[in-house]
Amino acid sequence: MVYTAPIRDADGNIEKVVEMSADITQIRQLQDKLSSVGLLIGSISKTFSDDPRLTEEHKNNRLKLNKVMRKHGFRYDPGEWWHFYLDKEPFPHRYFDFVVE
Repeated sequence: MVYTAPIRDADGNIEKVVEMSADITQIRQLQDKLSSVGLLIGSISKTFSDDPRLTEEHKNNRLKLNKVMRKHGFRYDPGEWWHFYLDKEPFPHRYFDFVVE
């Protein structure tokens, strides 16, 4: 990518031109990867079982996951089949930010 900008004198006349270039190959590669991930997320972010591409096995696995999670005190987000919340959250107003190894 090349950026070009004029340098003007006090009267507004162009005296010089400055050009800067940047290799954006890595940025474009990352954008392609993120786009692919976005498409993947978009394709799975259907509600619990309304995606016509789901096989019976997919639906049964989602139901099994839902049953196990609910048994252990979680509730699911109806808009995101993979997203669960702990019913009795011990720290409901606190956010944690730490590395899990």
